Amino acid sequence: RACGLQRTDISGGQKLHDTFDKIVDPLLAAIRRELAAITAKLHRMNFGATVDSAGAAAMGGGPSVYMKDLVEKLSFVKGEILAQYNVPDVSRAWVLAIVRFAIQTFVLHASIAKPLGESGKLQLTTDMTELEFALSAFMGDKTQQAKRGADWESVGMDYRALRAMR
Repeated sequence: RACGLQRTDISGGQKLHDTFDKIVDPLLAAIRRELAAITAKLHRMNFGATVDSAGAAAMGGGPSVYMKDLVEKLSFVKGEILAQYNVPDVSRAWVLAIVRFAIQTFVLHASIAKPLGESGKLQLTTDMTELEFALSAFMGDKTQQAKRGADWESVGMDYRALRAMR
């Protein structure tokens, strides 16, 4: 009887997990769509502008407008959406999937940004740094305050691609 009960628990647990995935998958797809739409706004920037008084004003030295929007959206997703789900192991997997997606999307869009001048390259580097800080905060876990920094090893090749692009 103990074995029969155990098999039922496993299949019941799997059904619960599958149901939970069906509920959360559309939410994660909407988050990915929103992050991709914000990242695509980088093509509205003129990264080919020369550094003069007009170019210096356009490339203000800080992160671009689209990057500020992306950072805000990541903060909103972490604080208002993912915080509603109290399943640490599963939500960690969601966070890593979102981080990987955000990096992949940024690298793909930044690699085809045209025209690209020297000031544009510097601006993209600034944006990459801002993205890295935002994703580090997004991956941060309040329960692991003693551990400094994000676990970039768990992101793997995507993080290395971002670093290589910089």
